[in-house]
Amino acid sequence: NELDIMGRGVAPLVTMAFSNVVQDQQQAAGMIANYLLKREYFDRLIDGGVLLALCHLSESESVAILNFAGLALYRIAQVRRSALAKQEQTWGRVLALGSHPSRLVARQAGRALCEMLKEETMRTPLLEQGALAITARLVESPMTEHQQEALAIWASLAEQRVFLRYLLDTEVDVVQHVQAVVQKKDCSMGVFFLAAFILNQLTKDCIHDFGSRVVDRGLAALEILARHTQALIKNPAVATLTRLVAHFQDRFDSHPSESLQALVAEVKTTQQWTEELANAQKRRAEAERA
Repeated sequence: NELDIMGRGVAPLVTMAFSNVVQDQQQAAGMIANYLLKREYFDRLIDGGVLLALCHLSESESVAILNFAGLALYRIAQVRRSALAKQEQTWGRVLALGSHPSRLVARQAGRALCEMLKEETMRTPLLEQGALAITARLVESPMTEHQQEALAIWASLAEQRVFLRYLLDTEVDVVQHVQAVVQKKDCSMGVFFLAAFILNQLTKDCIHDFGSRVVDRGLAALEILARHTQALIKNPAVATLTRLVAHFQDRFDSHPSESLQALVAEVKTTQQWTEELANAQKRRAEAERA
């Protein structure tokens, strides 16, 4: 019972995790995940060896055990990312869970990775090992909280040029994921805001690489965002659209959507359009001279 954690310590719980009996392992995984919610037990659990126990449990073939193990790792990452930063063995287990066929297991690991990617010492190594593709499985989740956790990390990465190449990697099609999530009927304000921010940031820094992809297969989402009533969502989306029209004007002129054409016509009446057009012309001239 709970008194054991403060009394006999964590050892019996860790011992149960290493049992050869699947039911014992599942009970241990569930108890660890639940006890981690209690702040008074948290440090004792970490210091008592639950990370080692979770690494062992994460090798189970039972989806129930893997789900509890992933949930426990997520809760540790939420409170003490530094504990995971020192345990590279644990990184590998989280990444393995994120690649599991079970969406439930993969999403628990994806949530843990979203927290771990906030830690500078872990960010690059995790991205090099494919963490971004795992977070993309969260964007596909029907749960708004999952979508926002993943998009928040993408937005954070988009703000730093050193990480742009991961977002531009075709293995993770950021445009396709943003388009899909924005077009969902129950899309939240938080998701709308993050999607608008990501599109604006990436077209600002990578207009030719990323901008071309948005024009090819992301304009439906961009139009939804640009027509939103909230300025925090609408303004960055309109800025993105203005930038894209200035750089890819011929592709917009032949676009079949009448509603998009009407929006483009509105954009061309703004001061921002004049500035973006001048900027696009300057870039083209520099490219020709080069």
